Amino acid sequence: MADTLETLVAKQAITEVLHRYCYAMDRIDPELGAQIWHADGMAHYGPSIFEGSAEDYLKQVFEQHAKTDATSHQLTNIVIHLDGERATSESYVTACVRAAGQDIVVRGRYLDTWSCRAGVWRIDDRHYENDVTQVMPANDPVGL
Repeated sequence: MADTLETLVAKQAITEVLHRYCYAMDRIDPELGAQIWHADGMAHYGPSIFEGSAEDYLKQVFEQHAKTDATSHQLTNIVIHLDGERATSESYVTACVRAAGQDIVVRGRYLDTWSCRAGVWRIDDRHYENDVTQVMPANDPVGL
């Protein structure tokens, strides 16, 4: 079944929001972060990480990231299912946080529900599923 132009435009808009999330995280940009979820959006990263409003999640993560040496977030394998003005997506995330001489690398999946309100796609609800966590000494060989 071929996607319509309208479907492809919506999928591209959602994909761009997902990419902006990575930019917001790595640049510690609250204004950009506020464009990811709807105002009533929720974030579910598990009881040991965060459960609550997306607004509170962003505040917490930006405070944590401000204390690090560097962060790097990437998304891949984005699959989006549209149903009118609503959608679901699954995307793979790799995030590296460098702090205190260590690199913490997590790999997992974002399971998001979306809605288009006033022509703007944003996340309503995100569930994070962790797949792999690695902790290793930070090592930047000279000349690479």
